[in-house]
Amino acid sequence: MASQGLIYRRFFRKGCLMFNVLRNWVQRYFSDEEAVVLAVLLFVAFTLVLTLGGMLAPVLAGLVLAFLMHGLVGLLERLRMPEVAAVGVVFTLFIGALLVFLLVLVPLLWHQLITLFNEAPGMLAKWQSVLLLLPERYPHLVSDEQVLLAIEVARGEVGKIGQLALTFS
Repeated sequence: MASQGLIYRRFFRKGCLMFNVLRNWVQRYFSDEEAVVLAVLLFVAFTLVLTLGGMLAPVLAGLVLAFLMHGLVGLLERLRMPEVAAVGVVFTLFIGALLVFLLVLVPLLWHQLITLFNEAPGMLAKWQSVLLLLPERYPHLVSDEQVLLAIEVARGEVGKIGQLALTFS
C-alpha cells in the first residue's frame, strides 16, 4: 500500500507540474486583455471564413479591391490632386482594366479552352499508349487491369468535362 501512495504522489506531483506549466503559459500569453480579444476575434473570423467562405468571397474580393484602389487615391492626393478627381481617375482606370480583361483576355481564354477540348482526344490517346507501356516495363508494380481501369476512368472524366463545357457554350 505504501508503494501505491508513493506512485500516486509522484504522479500527482507530475500532474501538478504540468498543470503549473500550462497555467504559467496561459497567464503569460493571455493575461493581457488585448491578446484575449485578438484571439477571440481571430477565432471568430476564421470560423466565419471557413463556414461562410463561399458567400463571403465577393465581399472579401471587394475589400481587397477597395484597399488597392484607396492606395492609388492616396498616392494621387499626395501629388496634389483633389480627392474627387483622384477617385474618378482611379475608378476610370479600374473600369478600363476590367473592360480590357473582359474584351481581350476572356475571348482568348475561351479560344484556348476550345482548342484544349478539340485536342483532348489526341492527348488521351497519347496518354493511353504511355499507360499501356507501364505493365510491360514494370510488371511487378502495375498490372494490365489497373491500367485499363485508369483508362476507363479517364475517358469517363473527359466525357463529363466535355458535357459540362457544352452546357456553358
